[in-house]
Amino acid sequence: MEKYLADQVEIDIIIKNGVVILCKIKSNIDKAGMYIFDRKVAFYEKHHHQTVNRKIVISPKVDKRALRVAENLGIEIYSNGEDIEDL
Repeated sequence: MEKYLADQVEIDIIIKNGVVILCKIKSNIDKAGMYIFDRKVAFYEKHHHQTVNRKIVISPKVDKRALRVAENLGIEIYSNGEDIEDL
């Protein structure tokens, strides 16, 4: 059953020099979308026994209520992928 669940979770993973980065690219994201992304990160950490070093959302349109949620959850937000530092 866990394999079935894992097949249903879609998330982008970047591993560079041992740093694990999970990323979500969306045209727009709201408060609920931030919580969903954070749950996917927790799912990944639990099922892969791997600590995620950075959580990144790339979206040109972020609902202002989502900004506070992202800050509380430690999610970095960028409007353009080219703006990401230290990748």
